[in-house]
Order: sequence, then C-alpha cells, then structure tokens
Amino acid sequence: MDVRHGLAGSLDALRTPHHWTYKVPGMLVWLLLGVTLVAVVEAPALALAGMRLLGLYVLFRVFLSVFFYPVGLVRVHLQTRRAQRHAVDRPSDPSGVHHVIVVPNYREPVAILARTLGGLAAQRDASRQLTVVLAMEGADPEAEAKARVLYDQFAGRFAHLLVTYHPAHLPGEAPGKASNQRWAAQHARHFLVDGLGLPVDTLTLTSCDADSLLHPSYFAELSRLYVADPDRHYRYWQAPLRFDNNIWRVPGPVRVLTLMANVINLSELANPFLLKLTQSTYTLSYQLADAIDYWDTQVVAEDSNILLRGFFATRGRAGLRPIFLPTSGDAVTGDTVWAALRNFYFQRTRHAWACQNSGYVLQQWNQHPEIAFSAKLLYLLQVLQDYSLFATAAFVLAVGWTLGLLATGSPVVSFFKLAIPAFLFVAVNALGTAGTWVTWAAEHGRAARTVSGWRPAALVVDMLTWLLLPVATLGLAVLPVIHANTKMLFGSQLLFIRTQKEGAAALGRPIERESSGQ
Repeated sequence: MDVRHGLAGSLDALRTPHHWTYKVPGMLVWLLLGVTLVAVVEAPALALAGMRLLGLYVLFRVFLSVFFYPVGLVRVHLQTRRAQRHAVDRPSDPSGVHHVIVVPNYREPVAILARTLGGLAAQRDASRQLTVVLAMEGADPEAEAKARVLYDQFAGRFAHLLVTYHPAHLPGEAPGKASNQRWAAQHARHFLVDGLGLPVDTLTLTSCDADSLLHPSYFAELSRLYVADPDRHYRYWQAPLRFDNNIWRVPGPVRVLTLMANVINLSELANPFLLKLTQSTYTLSYQLADAIDYWDTQVVAEDSNILLRGFFATRGRAGLRPIFLPTSGDAVTGDTVWAALRNFYFQRTRHAWACQNSGYVLQQWNQHPEIAFSAKLLYLLQVLQDYSLFATAAFVLAVGWTLGLLATGSPVVSFFKLAIPAFLFVAVNALGTAGTWVTWAAEHGRAARTVSGWRPAALVVDMLTWLLLPVATLGLAVLPVIHANTKMLFGSQLLFIRTQKEGAAALGRPIERESSGQ
C-alpha cells in the first residue's frame, strides 16, 4: 500500500506560508476579551449570564477529565500487563518492523541525552530493530564533541546509531525541531532505504524529545499494533506524556500545574469522543512521513501540525491511535525559583504557537473539498479550543467570578431565572472542585510511588500552592496563550525557545562526562 497514490493535491499546498488566516485565532481571542469587558460595563446581567454558561461548559470539561483520568490509569495498567506477558511469551519480536527514532537536540547536556539513549537501548530487540538518529544542530558549538561522547558510549547497542548535523540558516527554514527533524529523517531514509535496501513500508518514524524516556515495551507494542493495522500507513501513535522525571526538584507552582497537565494528557488520550493531536514524542508511519515530505520547516509547533498535514494530505484518512505505555519527560526547571517560573511561562508561550494550527486548517479548508465539512470543522474547533479559546475562557471566568461576587454575593457558577434549585449548582461546583482535588492527589501519589525523591515537604508545599493556584494559573497558563495569540495577530516572528533541562549534577552523573569530549 503506497500512501503517495492516495495523496490529495501537491506537497506545496501542505506548507504554511504567511497567510491572513493565521490572524484569526488572535482576532477571536481579543474579540472575546473585548466583548466581555464591554458587556461587563454596558450589560452586566447579560455578561454574567454568558459567563455562567461558559462556566458550565468548563465544568463539563472538568468532569470529563475527572472521569477519563481513572479510565486512562486502568488502560495503562492493562496494556502494561499485556506488554509484560508478551515479553515473556515472545522474548524476540519477529514482526520485521524497523523503528527509526530521531532525537533532536540543541545545547542539551550530555547527561540528559545519555539518559534518553539508555532508555532506548533498554527496549526489546534494540540492537536489531532500532535505528537511533542523534539530530544535532550545527549551530551548537559543542555538537560534535557531545556526539563523539554519546557515540562511543552507545555504539553497538542499536542496529544503527546515526549522527546528523543540521546546518544553520538554511533558506526557507525557521530554527527549531521541525527543520532539524526533517533533515535527520531524510538522511536516515537515504541510509536505510537507499543504502541498505530496507523497504520503507516496514519502517516507523518516532520523534523523541531529548529528555523523553519511553516505556521499555513501547516499540514491541508498536510493532504489534503496526503489523495488525491494515491502515498502518495512515496512522500516528501517541503515548500518554508524564513530565515527572524531575518532578520533586521543581518549584511548587510548576509541579502542581505539571501534575494537572499529566492528568489532562492521560484523560484526553483515554477519551474516545475527543479528537487527538500528536504531542512532543510520538510515532508515525515512515511511508506517511515520506509522502508528506516530513515536517514543515516554517512551523514551531511541529508536533501537532504534522498530524494535520497527514490528515489533509490523505483526504481525512490519517488519524491518531493511543498506546497506553507512558512516556516520561522533564518538568520545566531553572537555576532559581524565579528562573523556573520564567522558563515555564516561555515554554507555555512556545506551546501556544500551535494557535497557528487554526490558521492552517482554514488555509487548507477550500483546497480539500473531498474531506467532509464536519471532519474539517471538528479539527478547527479542536485547535481553536486547545490553543486559543480555552485558556482565554479562564480569564473571562475570573472576571465573571468577580462580577458574580459583586452582583449576587456568591462566586458559585449558577444560572439565574431558571426553575432549577440553586443548591444543584452549588453541588455541581463542589463536585467539580472535589474531582479536581482527587485527580491531583491521585497523580501526586502516583508520582510519589514511581519517581524517586518524594518527601513529605513536597506535599505540604503543593497544598499551600493550591491557595495561590488561581493566580499561578492566570500568570503561567493563561497569559502565555494570550501572549502567543497576540503576537500571531500582529505578525511577530515565530521563535523556538529551548526549555532549560537539568544538568549532570542533578541527575547524579559526573559533570566531567559532559565536558570530556570538548
């Protein structure tokens, strides 16, 4: 099955040149904020009614997260048990699938990269089925020295360990993961397919963040799913992400928000009614990646965009399938508490550059009349909600909370002039609040059991942090999204800002190891 035969339109049509549609998310954000502020002044009763409706929708989404988080935990448990049984029953994978893992990095500590490669080397049949590509950036002055250290340490533990150096300042490219990964994936294809003669339809391609630790059975399970799926070349695979490698070494606000993000990642992946986009570390068919010419080198939020590229290129046929074997990554850190909070803000802003996806869907809309209107609309609504409107809604609700308190004396989300007892709305709010606490406590407990370094003081700090969580959420989760949408509205240059990782000392590795090749 050759995906190219099913492609709709030219590859050039899939790219993302500057386009007026990219201003739409920012327009909607500021329209919502502007209408809210005007309504508060001119028609406070109407404003309060609209905010209450919005609050009920947010509560509905909270209930979805509360419900599907334990569903996700159960699915993780079941898939982990099944993977363990398969490892015993079939100690070697006979599928013939070969996995290519691209590890893009820029100024990453050697200790972080060594930890990631060590996790990949622990995969079943790594020495036979895995080709790892260290995708170095030519702009990194230490790239060659670090690559030599890592190659000496891990050569022979994979079927192939390749090193690529992505040149800086290539025409038509924006610095970031997308351009580096595209360069590395093309070189890997040349080596494996053109050089060694491996069939491209037996290859998968994984984008692996420099700090990601994949579950030891991830690629064995991926092989099984790949072989069993007749639509394998229209598939993306995503594991639930847990950013908890260093969770007990980050400030309280970062930890609480990160643990809640872990809850949302798992619950949304387990929710069969939600559209899902690829995120951070994921896998796709190499044949599909090759057919759509890999990542768009002008895109900063390349992870979610590449699924949309596949969706439009294949006439709506491509989509995501979950693998409930968690991938762990690092929470945002910094040399000081203030630096960690600042880094968290800028990481959120970079993630929110994915608001570009809304413009991309609009740009592709009329070019693909063969895709059902409803399918395109669902993706448009999903990306608008995820990267523009949902965070903005938190700001609107903060205004609504204040307005409701002043107007009615009650901060509880309710709806007036309906024959519904007020205590029902109080109960709904109480249930939503309790559910949020329970899921946070469950995630905190899971991390305490599985990630070393927990201490009782962390629980005390986190509980105190909850008192300031509304302020932390507005400052670290809402404002970055509004910031990114505003910059997109005014045509600012998109920048990929690397998130600081921990150094060798924090990982318990000798710092000399990092500098030995310099």
